[in-house]
Amino acid sequence: MSYCKSCGCCCGPVPISGKDRTKIKRFIKFKNIIANPEPGIKCKFLDKNNKCMIYLVRPEVCVKFGAYENLKCENYKGAIKPFIRPKKVNGLTMLNDI
Repeated sequence: MSYCKSCGCCCGPVPISGKDRTKIKRFIKFKNIIANPEPGIKCKFLDKNNKCMIYLVRPEVCVKFGAYENLKCENYKGAIKPFIRPKKVNGLTMLNDI
């Protein structure tokens, strides 16, 4: 059972691995994807309809999110909560930094 409502409200800049980063960079170059230059608190790879432009190569955390009850979006019924950018973690990059 999927808990994801596909609203885009929980899509924020997330930490990603080097493997995800490489996969995403290749995909956006191949597909000539132009990311949102000013995403604010949302992921820069959401289009104007809040659909993921990199869905086929989305980061592992995005694959898992919505698939498990304890990883469901709590914002899909209301306003988006502000995102607090985590400190850099060795080996991880922020998705919006690609």
